[in-house]
Amino acid sequence: MNQPANICGPAVARLRRKKGFTQEDLQQRCGSAGWSVARSVIAKVERQRRSVTDRELVALARALRVNVGRLLKRHAKA
Repeated sequence: MNQPANICGPAVARLRRKKGFTQEDLQQRCGSAGWSVARSVIAKVERQRRSVTDRELVALARALRVNVGRLLKRHAKA
C-alpha cells in the first residue's frame, strides 16, 4: 500500500462536509484565500493523493475558517 501524500486530507474533507461546502465551494474559497486551485486538486488532496505545500495548507485553513493545526491532526474530530 502506498504512503499517503499528505496528512491533512481527511480533516479537509470532514471539515468541508461539516460546513456544508462542496468541493467547488472550497475551490472558490481557496481562491479568495490566495490559492488558485482546480476542484480536481481539492479531490486529490482529500483522498491523500497529492501533497500540500505550507502555503496551500494556510489557504485551506483560511478557506475552512480553522486553525492550521486542526488540519494536521490525523484523527482530529471536525
